[in-house]
Amino acid sequence: MASFSSKFFTFRLSCLIVGVLLISNNPLLLKGDPSLVNKVCAKTSDPKLCSDTLNSDPSTAEAATPYDLGLASLGLATAKASSTLDIIRGAINQNPAYKICEDKYNIAITNLNPMKDAFVHHDYMDVRKHSLILFSAITECGAAFGTSKPMVISNAERYILILNIVVIDVEL
Repeated sequence: MASFSSKFFTFRLSCLIVGVLLISNNPLLLKGDPSLVNKVCAKTSDPKLCSDTLNSDPSTAEAATPYDLGLASLGLATAKASSTLDIIRGAINQNPAYKICEDKYNIAITNLNPMKDAFVHHDYMDVRKHSLILFSAITECGAAFGTSKPMVISNAERYILILNIVVIDVEL
């Protein structure tokens, strides 16, 4: 029969082990790789915009791998596309090009969800397919304005396309 002190020791040891395991696996305590954003953004056409975009969101600071950064980028791209679509809908009577943009942003947003699903399942062929559709939709919106593209459309286009590159970079 085990004595009280040996049972107490075993209990304390078990609590210590469980505590260490909880702390070491707590995602809130895990730190991302601060140089990861710079490494990934250096490969884009606009490293400063990429870095500024990714560093503006706290979820990217937790990214420990390019995969984490890609997943965060998909979230940012979805949020930007949705907020831009709201702006487009508010301006739809100002210029017929906004109607084209509304259609194109609906296509973009519709493709971001399956793109994220494919990304999560590491189906990078499908990610690329949705990425091309996203790229086409966003650039066709901008092209609808010709040389008089509004700043909000231009900025959203650059922002989303940079994030798209970050996502595609994960598989390379």
